[in-house]
Amino acid sequence: MPATSVGALSGRIGRVEAAAAELDAHVGQAPADAATPPAVVSPQLLTGHTGMVSAVTSWQEESGRRLLASASGDQTVRIWDAADGRLLQTLDGHTGPVYAVTSWQEGPGQRLLASASRDETVRIWDAADGRLLRTLAGHTRSVLAVTSWEEEGSGRRLLASASMDETVRIWDAADGRLLQTLEGHTDPVFAVTSWQEGPGRRLLASASMDETVRIWDAADGRLLQTLEGHTDPVWAVTSWQEESGRRLLASASADETVRIWDAADGRLLQTLEGHTDTVSAVTSWQEQSGRRLLASASGDETVRIWDAADGRLVGTLEGHTDTVLAVTSWPAGPGRRMLASAGRDQTVRLWTLPGAAAGLAGLPAVPGGRVGAGNDPGPVSGTSVGELSGRVGRVEAASAESDVHVGQAPAGAATPPPAVVSPRLLTGHTEWVRAVTSWQEESGRRMLASAGMDRTVRIWDAADGRLIQTLEDHTGPVRAVTSWQEESGQRLLASAGTDGTVRIWDAADGRLIGTLEGHTDAVLAVTSWQDESGRQLLASASGDETVRIWDAADGRLLQTLEGHTDQVSAVTSWQDESGRQLLASASDDETVRIWDAADGRLLQTLEGHTGEVLAVTSWQDESGRQLLASAGRDQTVRIWDAADGRLLQTLEGHTDEVWAVTSWEEASGRRLLASAGRDQTVRIWDAADGRLLRTLEGHTRAVRGVTSWPAGPGRRMLASASHDRTVRLWPLPDGAAGLAGLPAAPGGRAAAGNDPAPVPATSVGALSGRIGRVEAAAAESDAHVGQAPAGAATPPPAVVSPRLLTGHTGPVYASTSWQEASGRRMLASASGDETVRIWDAADGRLIWTLEGHTGPVFAVTSWQEASGRRILASAGMDRTVRIWDAADGRLLRTLEGHTGPVRAVTLWPAVSGRRMLASTSTDRTVRIWDAADGRLIQTLDHTGPVWAVTSWQEASGRRMRASTSRDRTVRIWDTADRRLLRTLEGHTGPVLAVTSWQEESGRRLLASASADRTVRIWDTADGRLLQTLEGHTGPVWGVTSWQAGPGRRMLASASHDETVRLWPLPDDAAGLAGLPAVPGGRVAAGNNPEPVALTAQNDSDSPMEDVDDNPDSSMS
Repeated sequence: MPATSVGALSGRIGRVEAAAAELDAHVGQAPADAATPPAVVSPQLLTGHTGMVSAVTSWQEESGRRLLASASGDQTVRIWDAADGRLLQTLDGHTGPVYAVTSWQEGPGQRLLASASRDETVRIWDAADGRLLRTLAGHTRSVLAVTSWEEEGSGRRLLASASMDETVRIWDAADGRLLQTLEGHTDPVFAVTSWQEGPGRRLLASASMDETVRIWDAADGRLLQTLEGHTDPVWAVTSWQEESGRRLLASASADETVRIWDAADGRLLQTLEGHTDTVSAVTSWQEQSGRRLLASASGDETVRIWDAADGRLVGTLEGHTDTVLAVTSWPAGPGRRMLASAGRDQTVRLWTLPGAAAGLAGLPAVPGGRVGAGNDPGPVSGTSVGELSGRVGRVEAASAESDVHVGQAPAGAATPPPAVVSPRLLTGHTEWVRAVTSWQEESGRRMLASAGMDRTVRIWDAADGRLIQTLEDHTGPVRAVTSWQEESGQRLLASAGTDGTVRIWDAADGRLIGTLEGHTDAVLAVTSWQDESGRQLLASASGDETVRIWDAADGRLLQTLEGHTDQVSAVTSWQDESGRQLLASASDDETVRIWDAADGRLLQTLEGHTGEVLAVTSWQDESGRQLLASAGRDQTVRIWDAADGRLLQTLEGHTDEVWAVTSWEEASGRRLLASAGRDQTVRIWDAADGRLLRTLEGHTRAVRGVTSWPAGPGRRMLASASHDRTVRLWPLPDGAAGLAGLPAAPGGRAAAGNDPAPVPATSVGALSGRIGRVEAAAAESDAHVGQAPAGAATPPPAVVSPRLLTGHTGPVYASTSWQEASGRRMLASASGDETVRIWDAADGRLIWTLEGHTGPVFAVTSWQEASGRRILASAGMDRTVRIWDAADGRLLRTLEGHTGPVRAVTLWPAVSGRRMLASTSTDRTVRIWDAADGRLIQTLDHTGPVWAVTSWQEASGRRMRASTSRDRTVRIWDTADRRLLRTLEGHTGPVLAVTSWQEESGRRLLASASADRTVRIWDTADGRLLQTLEGHTGPVWGVTSWQAGPGRRMLASASHDETVRLWPLPDDAAGLAGLPAVPGGRVAAGNNPEPVALTAQNDSDSPMEDVDDNPDSSMS
């Protein structure tokens, strides 16, 4: 049976982006100890790969020679002679890590291979000479598994590939045609296998992160069975036929079990228990005696062999030093069988097994195993899986507990040391806890926030362990959390998720305040700081190889730091002596990089780790020197001088990967470090003399996050978050004498450091996800409203230094103006500071501040009533439209009904003389209201969030409306009967703004602005696209136009590229029809001289939504 391969992934979407960059990839070494059972001999060493080995398969040539093919994170497939270990071929061509490989005989003497990769392709090779024969493209995410078979009757060779895009695709191997796409899984598909079911019928089984195995008819793609029972992602699947003819399946899962199923009716027959970590792969074979054996590979670094008939665990093969990802076997002569296992330790190990029951029966049975029966007609030629490393990360373990608890004292010796007591139990999380941070409220109460794989952030009272809030909105696991206090005293949290977003929350009531989108892969870490102006900034690190800097108040993306060549797992920040804000980021590319946060320049690259760097923190020592501590997969913590990048110390003592590090200063001035890792411990180091003061034991799985805080005179609390779904709270003495009295843990080595405040836990790991929204609009970096210059002839003279109206404390999203009866010109501006402000345009005086919105205000418009009274309408994040008296600032009414943020508002007089308002929202509707009494008149539906609306009256008296949406369309409606008249299609990104005008000829035109960086001009009568204005280098958020003389019209567009472009247009149909596409427009730097409220509703979702909708657009 062909290779089945998967990747260790978590989350709902996302990519497995890169393989681990280990020092050397070698195949196999014997278990170190003399305890090796006599039936298992020292395996042969195959060297050549430079990355983790993710899959292995084997076949026998006609000459009788046994060959192996291995797939690796080094982007190659390598072919080996199994007898002497010689490297025969290196197949180069993939542009990403290779996750799976299978092979078949193609005619006399020709052997073909198919390999699956993160580059979203399956490639077919000639094994004899290494030629690439064809590339199968069609998947939209990484391809994780591939299998093949010969179609009965036709003799045609078919392939099935499984992908992160949640599909299985069936291909014709001869010409590369896509024959079927099997859809039904709701998460990435990690493995696929196939078998012949009676004459002419081929079935497939696929295993997925959605915790199911699904059985399909390969001919027509029908879903036949869904096998449910696993409680965590299913990484691998294989099948065999019993002597009775019954078809059985075995599936391997992160729930630490192998399950055996009846393929015909989907019944669960057996659950095989014994592994202590994720089961990554499974294969089976039948001995000459007829006995069926299974071999399973696991994150517990073992391969276990099971007797399927009586359930005994026959033997455990030990020797791998990291997760075992793949296993396959073949007969190697009379009474002998070879088994090959491949692991994240970059080795393939070849094990010689006895080929009979008696031989294996002589191996010591491993206690605690339980299995059930099975049968397979022949060996599986390579079942490969992956706890794959790289840009979606790793599933390091999958515990199936149903609650999260916080700690217990180390078990074992009589009583724990007095300085470490049994920690309190906090229950609530339903999956691993990945990160934890803490803060003290003004009342003195200590709070904790924990982030979990269950897609929640939970806020706890650290004193009594009560669950205060559960923050739910992420659509994937939450990887990191940090907090800060606003000047107002409000405590905010930022959480980073595998759904590709950073979400900002009010810690007091759990409200979601904003969602920052822009990353194109899982967000793994987040930190925050306040700049010199008092502005709160965030930095997020992602699997997309970037660090992004955001304005926390309005969600604007300020900088994208590019330079890492693999996922960025951690980030920290500090201010240097000059006041400059610096960032340090840690990456799977084995480096720490130091950046200037203001301009995004790369200042230092720290090299020295020999594996992925998973955590980083910083502090200032007594001399004022800035130090960094980084923790990595190479089992070390390294301390660096941030100024010159020198490596100062390497701290050794952990026995596995180190995933988190933090530091604090004791009352005595002594600096301590705490590091947490996959070895299930937290280690505390004296930074001054390098002693390992204490190893905190008690977690039963890897420890992902650690943070600490003072808990009173002479006491400190440390919180650790683990894959065992617990947060453990450890009371520690806050003094040298206390910790010095603890028994030092043997084998430690450390060096000095200082950190003025603990950095919240930075966690990394199994990642996925790319969904989300930016709920706060990106706008100007200073809060001011530009005054329009008088209309000069041509730009640049038309753009002069604007007057600054100061007062807003947040970005200004929209403005409108009007002239009073006295002739005085007034302005109203809408802001992220939750206010609308009314100004005297002549002298810039602030007249009124309208308060009432409970979130950023995105839009404002005004009108004059018959009585002469001026009325304003404002729309905002709080899902309301509010109507105000402009004369005295009173709130007249609040229009409620939208279920999402309201992005734009416009109005017009109805035939009856009533004023009508139209508001647009991300809830995918345009709502029409009676402005006088606030009644909802109509609801017009879009297929995406609606971001802008405008209206006009035709010569016939009919009132028309145009609305724009994330669905890339402009829709024109008859407001009287709600009929959709036409849909204008052509934009390739969300449409963010729209305006209209009437030509002298009477023709009505529309201009729409989009995240696709264009402005498009349309004829409203027939929907024809007349012109596309190109030249902006970022999303276009606003557009307005005006008459600029006889036969001439000016159009102004405002963009995320920080320019306003002025476009002279002919004011007639013939002129526009004859214009060539404009490659570059006329650009003027500055503010739009006449912002129009209904066209410049800078949508908060739009710039980052476009990352998914139009990957080529520049958002920063």
